[in-house]
Amino acid sequence: MIDLTDEQKKVFYEAGYFFDYRMLFPDLDLTIDTDTLHSESVTIKESICDNEDLTLGGCIAFSCEFEVSEIIQHDLSKRSFDVTLEVHDEAGNTILEIPMGCYKVYSAEMVDDKDYKKIVAYDALYDASADVSDWYEGLFPVISLNAVTKTDDNGTEITVLEKNYGTTTLKAMRESLLQHLGIPYEEQSLINDDMIVSKSLQPSGDNCTGLMMLKWMCEIHGGFGRMNRNGRFEVTTLQSSGLYPDEDRYPDVDLYPENGNTSSVALGVSDEEPRAEYITAKFEEYMTKYITGINVRTEDDDVGCTVGTTENPYIISGNALLFGKTAAELKPIAENILNVIKDIIYRPNTTELIGLPYVEVGDVYSVEKEDVVESYVLSRTLSGIQLLRDTYEAKGSETRSNNVSDSSELIRTKAKILKIQKDIDGVRIEMSDLEEETSSQYEQTNNKIVLKVTDKGNLVQVSLGSDPEKGTEFKVGANNIELSADEVIELLSGGTINLSAGNGITIEAPNFQLSKEIIKILTKNFTLDEEGNVTAANITITGGSIKIVSDSNEPLIEMQYGTGDNMVTAGLSPEGVYYTNVTDTWEERSTSGLMTKYRTAVSTEHKNGTWQTNMIKQHTFGDAQDWETIEEYPAAEIAYHAVSGKEINRFYSAQVSSYFASTAPFFDAVDLWKIDTINWVMANGFTINDAYTSCFKLADGVVHLAMDVRGTIPAGKWTTVAMFLPDVFAGFNIAPVTMNAKQTVMYPILTSQSGAGAQAVARLTLIGPEVGIEIYQYGTAAAEWAQITMDYCVELKEGD
Repeated sequence: MIDLTDEQKKVFYEAGYFFDYRMLFPDLDLTIDTDTLHSESVTIKESICDNEDLTLGGCIAFSCEFEVSEIIQHDLSKRSFDVTLEVHDEAGNTILEIPMGCYKVYSAEMVDDKDYKKIVAYDALYDASADVSDWYEGLFPVISLNAVTKTDDNGTEITVLEKNYGTTTLKAMRESLLQHLGIPYEEQSLINDDMIVSKSLQPSGDNCTGLMMLKWMCEIHGGFGRMNRNGRFEVTTLQSSGLYPDEDRYPDVDLYPENGNTSSVALGVSDEEPRAEYITAKFEEYMTKYITGINVRTEDDDVGCTVGTTENPYIISGNALLFGKTAAELKPIAENILNVIKDIIYRPNTTELIGLPYVEVGDVYSVEKEDVVESYVLSRTLSGIQLLRDTYEAKGSETRSNNVSDSSELIRTKAKILKIQKDIDGVRIEMSDLEEETSSQYEQTNNKIVLKVTDKGNLVQVSLGSDPEKGTEFKVGANNIELSADEVIELLSGGTINLSAGNGITIEAPNFQLSKEIIKILTKNFTLDEEGNVTAANITITGGSIKIVSDSNEPLIEMQYGTGDNMVTAGLSPEGVYYTNVTDTWEERSTSGLMTKYRTAVSTEHKNGTWQTNMIKQHTFGDAQDWETIEEYPAAEIAYHAVSGKEINRFYSAQVSSYFASTAPFFDAVDLWKIDTINWVMANGFTINDAYTSCFKLADGVVHLAMDVRGTIPAGKWTTVAMFLPDVFAGFNIAPVTMNAKQTVMYPILTSQSGAGAQAVARLTLIGPEVGIEIYQYGTAAAEWAQITMDYCVELKEGD
C-alpha cells in the first residue's frame, strides 16, 4: 500500500477534490493529461494471481489503457512512460501525487477514422518472456572436466568428457537475471536467498524464458513477483493480518447493510465521518482453509518431498530450480515457504468500490455486510479519472484442488524423480535420475506386470502377461543376461525348450545336466532323464553290443506288466533274476497329516542257483505311482508271541506267495467295535476322527486296532484316550487284578505315529475292571492327534 496519512487518504472519498492523470514520455518530451485524455477512459489492471486457487509466483504484467486526442503526429509505439495521479483542491493547487506505474506502449491504434488513439501499454514484465538460454548457460561456467569410460550402443567402450559446472545462490541468480533483462529491482532480503542453485536444465530454443525463471524464483521465495509503482521489480508476500484500508478503518457495527442487499454501504468508523464506500460485494460462503504443508515435486505425478501435513497442502510442481536436490536439501526450503504462507486465509470475493489508488495488489481489505468479508487484493481494476472505480477480486477454493501440471518442454539434465500413479486401470511406479540418465519402472495392470531399467539408453525389460493366442508368457530382454546360482539352476518346461543363437551355443561344465525332469530329444519317442535313464519306443543295435557296468546290486534290466497295485515286476540283476509282486495294500495318515498309501511286497531272487526271498514295506502320497521303500525285512519268516512268550502265529514268505499260519485255535473274525456291551467310552477331551478307517477286530489270536484319536497328547508320558469293558476277552489269558492297580496286558507289534511328527506307541492296560487304551508319544512337543495301527497277540486260557 502507498504510504499516505489518513488525511491524504480522505481526498478519495470527500468532496471538493479533483483528479488528473499525467503520462510522461521522456523520450518524446511529451506529457498527456486530462486536457487530451478522453473522459473516464483510463483503465489500469494489476494482478499477482488470477488462478482459481492461490498460486505463488506472480510475475503478471500490469496494463494501462486510455484514449487520447491531439497526438496523431507522435509515434508512441514501444515508447516508455510514467503514470502519476494528481489530486487538486478547489483552488487548483496540487496537494497529492501518487505514482501509478511505469509502462511501455505496445499498441497505439487509431479508433476508426477518428482523430484519436487507443493506447495499450504493459509494464516491464511483459518483455520478460524473452529466451534467456544464453544467460542460463553463462551463469554456470564449466569448472572442470572428468574423463569417463562408457559403452556405446554397439557395446564398444568409449571415453567421454563429463563437465562439472559451478553453482550460484538464488539471490545472485535473481539479480543477475533482472540485470540481463534490463529490469530495475529493489534490494530485498528474502527467504531461501542463500539456496544453492545448480545447473539442472539443458535449455533449447524458446523453452527457457526469463518469465519462467522469475516465477520459479518467486515461488521458492514464497511470494509474488511484480513491478511496483516506481517501475522496479520486487517480490511481495501476503501478510497474515491487516484490514482494508488500515486498522483504524474497521466498520462500526451500525454499518451493516439493510436486508443484505448490494446498495452502497460505507466502510468507515461512523456515519459522521467520510469513509470509503463499496458498491457491490459478491463473496463465497466459505473461508479458504489454512495451508498445512508443502509438497515439492519434480512433476505433477511425482511423490516428491513433503513438510507439514497433507490435509490441505500447497504443491510445488515442475520448478526446475529444485531439480536434482535430495529430500534433505528440499526439506528446509519447503519449511521456509510454509512459514510464509501457512497463515494465509481469506474469503474469495469480487468487490466493486470507489477508487482507492493508494491500495496495491497484495494488500488486505475487509468489507462489512451481513458477514465480514476479509480478503486480499489479488487482482484489481482501477478505471475512470474523476469518477474513480475499483474492482478487487480474489479467487480460491475452500480446500486446494492442487490440479497442477507441468506443460513446459524443457530438456532437463539434473533431476531425481519418483512417480507413483494409481487408478482403477493399474499401478505405475517410476524412479529416475536425469543427471545419471538412469531410470527404473514398475507397471502392473489386470493382465500384465512389466519391470524396466534404463541406463543411458540401454534397456532391460522383464514382463509377465498373457496373450489371447499364446496364453500366459514371461519375457526378458537385455543386452546381456546372466543367470547364476550357488547350487542349481533349473529350466523346466511342460512343452518344449527352444535354444537358438546366431553364433552357436557353448556349454562348459564338469557335469552337464539339462533338466531335473525328462527332456525329449529329437523325437517324442526318445527321452533322457537326469539319472541317465533312457526311454525309447524301440532300440535296434546292429553290429554292436550292450555293456552294462554297475557298482551296486541294483536291477539292470526290468520288465513290467499289469498296472497299479496289480503290477508284477521281473528282471535281471548282477547276481541273477528276480520276481516281485504286491501282497497287501492299505491307507493311513502320515506324520505330516496327509493320507498315505502303504503296501507290502515280496521280492524273490535267484542268485547263483539259490532262491532268496525278502519282504519290504513301501509308501506313496496321493495319486503318485512312485513307491518308496521305507522298511525291508531280510528274513521272510516272522513269528508273533503273546505277552506270556507263547507263539501265537507266524508269517511265511515263499517264492511266489506269503501268508500267516496261526498256532492258536482258529477264530472267525469278530468286529469288536460292533458289540454293544463293550461300552466303549472316549476319555475326556478326546474324539475319533471319522474320516479315518477305524476298526477293532479279533481273528486268529490277534487283536487288530486302528483309530485316529484327536485331542492334546502330551509328550513323554502315557495318556489314556479310551476305556471299554473286557468281556470280549473272556476265555483269553487276560486276568484283571485289584481294583486300583494297573496291569499292562498287551504291547503292539507295530508302532503308531502322532501329529507332532514323532513316533508314538499304544498299549492295552487293565485298569480295575476296565481295559484302557493308552498312548505314549516320543519327542518334546505335544500333539493334537495320533494314529494307532497295531496288532496285539492274545492266547487262550488253558482248558478253553
